[in-house]
Amino acid sequence: YRETRRSIAAGSRWLSPRAAVLVDDWNVPHVREATLDGFRDSGVQVLWRRDLPGDHTEQSWWNGVGAFYVQSQGATR
Repeated sequence: YRETRRSIAAGSRWLSPRAAVLVDDWNVPHVREATLDGFRDSGVQVLWRRDLPGDHTEQSWWNGVGAFYVQSQGATR
């Protein structure tokens, strides 16, 4: 949890004023919580969000992805 939260918050300074952010392993509860807390810590506003649950069949193993369109703190466009 702690590393994901810190990474999201630290990386937010490198985002464009509006940016797409993809987070892997979205089905893991602490990844979801840490991501949202990291956005909040850094003042990033989530404008759009989609939870893509993935596929846990024998043909494919994908543990989901969180897709976000965000606005950085202080962005005017």
